[in-house]
Amino acid sequence: MAQRYTRALQLGLLMAIAQVSCAHAQAAERLQFDIPAQELKYALRTVTRRAGLELYATSSDLKGRISPEVHGQLTVEEALDRLLAGTGLVARFKGKAVYIRDRPELAGGDEENAAPARDEIVVTGSRIRGAPPSAPVTLVRQVTMREQGLNDLGDVVRAIPQNFNGGQNPGVTFGVPGSQNVTSGSGLNLRGLGADATLTLLNGHRLAYDSATQAIDISAIPVAAVERLEVIVDGASALYGSDAVAGVANVILKRDFAGLDTRARIGSTTEGGGFQQEYSLVGGQRWQSGGFMAVADFTKSSAIRARDRAFTSALPGDSVLYPEQKALNFVLSGHQAVGMADVSIDAFYNHRTSFTTSSYALPDYRADGATLDTDLKSYAVAPRLTVPLGGWNATLEGVRGEDNVRTNSIYYYGGESIGAYPVDYANALSAVEARAEGPLLALPGGTIRVATGGGYRIVELDGLRQSVLSGVTTTLARFHGKRRTAYGFGELFVPLVGPDNARPGVRRLDLTLAGRAEHDAETGSVFTPKIGLTYEPVPGVSIQGSWGRSFKEPTLFQLATPATVTLSRASTFASGYPATATVLVRNGGNPDLKPERARTWTTTIRIHPGILRGGSITASYFNVRYRGRIQAPLGTSSGALTNPLYTDLVTLAPTTSQSDALVASVGGAITNVAGRPYNAANVIAIFDNRYHNLALLAAEGLDLGASMPVDLGTAGQISLNGSASYITSSQVNISGAARIDRAGSIYNPPHWRGRFDLAWRKGAVTVTPVANFVGGVLDTTNKVPVYGITTFDLTIRFAPSDKDTQAGWDVAFTVLNIGNRMPARIVPADFYYPPYDSANYSIQGRYIGLAVGKRW
Repeated sequence: MAQRYTRALQLGLLMAIAQVSCAHAQAAERLQFDIPAQELKYALRTVTRRAGLELYATSSDLKGRISPEVHGQLTVEEALDRLLAGTGLVARFKGKAVYIRDRPELAGGDEENAAPARDEIVVTGSRIRGAPPSAPVTLVRQVTMREQGLNDLGDVVRAIPQNFNGGQNPGVTFGVPGSQNVTSGSGLNLRGLGADATLTLLNGHRLAYDSATQAIDISAIPVAAVERLEVIVDGASALYGSDAVAGVANVILKRDFAGLDTRARIGSTTEGGGFQQEYSLVGGQRWQSGGFMAVADFTKSSAIRARDRAFTSALPGDSVLYPEQKALNFVLSGHQAVGMADVSIDAFYNHRTSFTTSSYALPDYRADGATLDTDLKSYAVAPRLTVPLGGWNATLEGVRGEDNVRTNSIYYYGGESIGAYPVDYANALSAVEARAEGPLLALPGGTIRVATGGGYRIVELDGLRQSVLSGVTTTLARFHGKRRTAYGFGELFVPLVGPDNARPGVRRLDLTLAGRAEHDAETGSVFTPKIGLTYEPVPGVSIQGSWGRSFKEPTLFQLATPATVTLSRASTFASGYPATATVLVRNGGNPDLKPERARTWTTTIRIHPGILRGGSITASYFNVRYRGRIQAPLGTSSGALTNPLYTDLVTLAPTTSQSDALVASVGGAITNVAGRPYNAANVIAIFDNRYHNLALLAAEGLDLGASMPVDLGTAGQISLNGSASYITSSQVNISGAARIDRAGSIYNPPHWRGRFDLAWRKGAVTVTPVANFVGGVLDTTNKVPVYGITTFDLTIRFAPSDKDTQAGWDVAFTVLNIGNRMPARIVPADFYYPPYDSANYSIQGRYIGLAVGKRW
């Protein structure tokens, strides 16, 4: 018996050795290759198929790359090296498999995460495998984040030129119209269309909204758990539904992980304040049929106060410019093959606390000011089942998430607390979706593919506002909003011209059609179509175009927040009325709101000739018309009663019963600023200042991008990358009103933003200098320019590793804003507001950080 086992073991070892030897022999054997310049993925397939090897790569690494010509008697390794020269990619052999991966990732050992190159990964912008999105996709990999000193996803999105940093972001101070930091989270605000007009996904799943703003806090996901971030800056409601007006950001988690990775980071600004700490642990395991990854991450940062900057020394010293924060995050991602099916789950938990103070008088907030304590807890659990069905993939997935935040504002005067105002917002999301994707019909240009599906989504918001005065707690408002949405969608990819029927002047021509219908019982039904076209006249040149409609549902806060009524003097609105005359102003939510709607179109030309050896130049024109935007109509009360723009919102000479009914609708609890008691007989008008679908925003501009890898041979490799965005936009606040410029004006997006980096890599060393440019804006109140700012960053990373075990160290030294540039000074609306535009320019100054990681 023992002899039988011994022989079996010997036979198994011999077979294993033979297999490995065969693979090495195939790699070492010289073969004749005659490969023309073409898309890199096709050239790589030609080589590996010729040698009988399996090719593994992520489509994001190969997307858009053009190979050089390769001719001659070469080994597989030599052929692959020639194809990959200048790309920053390398080929690694494991048995009969070849893994294509980034050179800087050698310390990570993640080649097993790559997908087979024959199965294209679905990227953001399409639900069809292998179908290119009809608008450019910005892709930021984790290694790029590390190399550029971007410590969390909030930093990453704030570095994207197409993103506006106003809205919900920790660096936004008080006194910024339309922007407010409530939770210290980070929300995307692409094109400056609003933080609630960009859809943020986690591995394709929706997440619960944050606070009352309906933004998503992308910084709840630690960088340690992220494989890459994909951002498409184009209307995408036809694919993803509500909120995808300006675009979509999709955070892609690492699918699994093998081993243990520990990391610590510290850093501080050189001017004082802003000391940061981060400690993370990544662990996981892979096996033949699955794997998992688990991440724990803790961050802590101290506040930056007015006294820490000479620039803000005129403010009370304890006024907070950047909040104190603590955050604890957990992420889990796993997958397991069960028969032919694949079962996966993504989950995260986030707990963040922050503290700020604001002062209205010297010496500090206790004299006249307030503190704000914020405590936020959020989570999401998203399972997914994917089953292959004869070339098709059927997917059933769901998500459950919550975001609960409590803020407590305590007001002080004369050295004593005079009252507290706690506010609670509880958001919840439950959704389920079923879809299928696969081939439909073979054409001469390729195979038509289709994706179709539908789902059901429930979104809820509970709000509670209270006051605590003299120890007595009073409920000021309590409300509940709920939306039930059913939807269906379809996408069709039609390759009209491909390699088999290409002709001079038409090398490739693809058509994409998509449509989505959503129905909500409260706001009605919406259908959004989209058409995309990709045309390649010659190798190395592609032209893309897309046209579509998008929409955004009213937020539950806008729909459900309780109405309030204010009694004001009539003289505030118009002259000629007696001193006793008053006006009732109705504020708050409006259950009759309808979806905001947008029309978007984008045209892109991309040049990527073989002579650039993997480099490319991209230019995109975009145009957005966004109507029915929701806002309160009353910008200024002066002249409001006689202004014809407000005719539909004003009830002149209301009856006493109309006035009494309005007051009764709020239980008689009106806010009286008239200086006299309410008397229905003295009310000369009622103004409806609730939320309404009123505004029209128009935006257009140009996005520019370029990349150029350069192979220096024994001196290493250089990657040059640059992106810039120009935008002009204007808004009409109510039909018939004058058009107001937005882009280029204070507290709105500047016309120009840009970011440029040069990464030099040699062996375990990477040096990455970065230049950032934020254009100037116009102070429209004081009619003076606010000058832009250019800053420079530098990160030096050393990541040696054991080539067999992949264990090793990772050390990164970062200096952000090397020149310690500060924002241009402005004249704020009030003396206690910070004297700079915090929606566009950071007060952080120079930051120096050190990160150390160990892979076990």
